[in-house]
Amino acid sequence: MKRGFTLFLKVVILLIAVGAFAGMIWFPQTEG
Repeated sequence: MKRGFTLFLKVVILLIAVGAFAGMIWFPQTEG
């Protein structure tokens, strides 16, 4: 496995984690 590929996977997982965390905070506020 290439280093660039592992770095890419880490970035993707980080973005998914941040997106899920932001969604957990944002959606309750928008629903009222």
